[in-house]
Amino acid sequence: MIAKHSARFLAARLAFGLRPDRSRIVGAFVIATVLLGASTVVTDQGARAEQSQVFSSEDLIHGKTATQAQCASGPLGVWVSVGGRGECIRYYLSNAGGPSKVPVVYMRGDILPSPQAGRDPAVPQYYIDETYETLQRNVDSWSRVYQGTYILLARPGTYGSSGRELDRRSNREAQLVDAALDAIKARHGYRAFNLVGQSGGGHLVAAMVARRHDVGCAVMASAVLAVAKRAEEAGRPIAQKYRATLYDPIDHVAEIRARPGLRMIVVSNPDDRTVPIDTQLAYVEALRKRAIPVATIEARSFDDAGHDLARHGIRAAIACAKGTPFEGIKQVVMATQPPVEPAKPAATPTLVASPEVPAAEVPAAVVGASSLATAGTPPVQPPAGAASQAQGAVEVR
Repeated sequence: MIAKHSARFLAARLAFGLRPDRSRIVGAFVIATVLLGASTVVTDQGARAEQSQVFSSEDLIHGKTATQAQCASGPLGVWVSVGGRGECIRYYLSNAGGPSKVPVVYMRGDILPSPQAGRDPAVPQYYIDETYETLQRNVDSWSRVYQGTYILLARPGTYGSSGRELDRRSNREAQLVDAALDAIKARHGYRAFNLVGQSGGGHLVAAMVARRHDVGCAVMASAVLAVAKRAEEAGRPIAQKYRATLYDPIDHVAEIRARPGLRMIVVSNPDDRTVPIDTQLAYVEALRKRAIPVATIEARSFDDAGHDLARHGIRAAIACAKGTPFEGIKQVVMATQPPVEPAKPAATPTLVASPEVPAAEVPAAVVGASSLATAGTPPVQPPAGAASQAQGAVEVR
C-alpha cells in the first residue's frame, strides 16, 4: 500500500509539472521494490477480499441503477422496462448438463431482513462472499443434475440486477420478472419454463403462474403465498396505502387457468417460523376451490428457523421437469431431508447441488437438443446492438 501511494505521489508531481528531488525518486523506488515483495500476502488478501465483494451491500440496501449499455456487458442480462422505467435483470445460465428447450429457472428468497426504523438492515455474510464464480458453479451443479439448461434468475436489486431488493412483493417486481422471462425466452428460443422459487422467490413463481401460459412445473418452497395473511398473523398488518402496489398471490388465484402440462407443487415445513405453513395452505385451498390441481409436500428444513427448503424445491422441480409422477417427486424430496441434528444457522442458503444425487432423481435422458451453447460452455453476453440484445428490450405497461 505504501509503495502504491508513493508511486501515485510521484506521478502526481510529474503530472502537474513539479520537479521531484532525484534522491526522493531513488528512495521511493527502493522502498517500493522492497515493499512489493514484503506486501505480496497483504496484496493477495486484498485482491481476494475485493473479489469476494462482487455484489455491493450498499446497492442491495439502497438500490442499484444501470443503463441499457451497461446491461449489455458483464454477466448475461436483459433490459426490460415497466411503466417507462428500465431495469437490467441478470441471469446465470448453464448447459453443463446438456442444453434443453425448457430450462429450469430458479429464483432465490429474500436476502435482507425487514428494515427497522432508523437503521439499515444487515447484509448477510453469504451475499457478501458470493462471486460470479460461485454463482456459475451453482448453476453448473444443478444443470448436471437436471441434464438440461438451468438458470438462476437474479431478482431485482440482487446479484447484479438493477432495482431495489426491498421493493419486493410488489406489482413492479412481478412485472419485471415477467418481462425478463419474455426476453430470455426470445433470446434463447425456449419453448417454456419450469419455475422454482424459495420463499420470496416462490412468491414470484406463483405470480408467474397467474400471468403466463408457458409455465410447466411451478414449485414453491417455503413460499410467501398469502402476504396480507402472513403480516396480520405476525401482528404487522399492511397499511392500506401500500395495498395498491402489493402483489399478493392469493388474490390472483382467479387468474390461473388449469391446463395440460401445468403442475403446481407447494413444499412446506410445518415448523417454519418465517412463513407459517397455514399461509401457504390458504393459497392451496384457494386453488382447489377453483379446481386448479396442486400438490403439497411437507419436509424438514436445513436451517434453525425451519425455512430453508431451497434444495428440496429445486430437486422437486427437476424431477417434475423430467415427467416424474407426483409420488416419485415426493420420494425425491424425502431423500433430500437433512439429518435431524445438527441444524445449521438460519439465513445461509443451501444452494449448490450435493454430489450425491438420490437414485429416484437421476434423469433418464437428456432433454431435447437445441441450438444453445455447447454443454459446459458458459454463454456469452450478446454485444450491445445485436439482434439478440434488441430482443431483450421489453416494455411492459
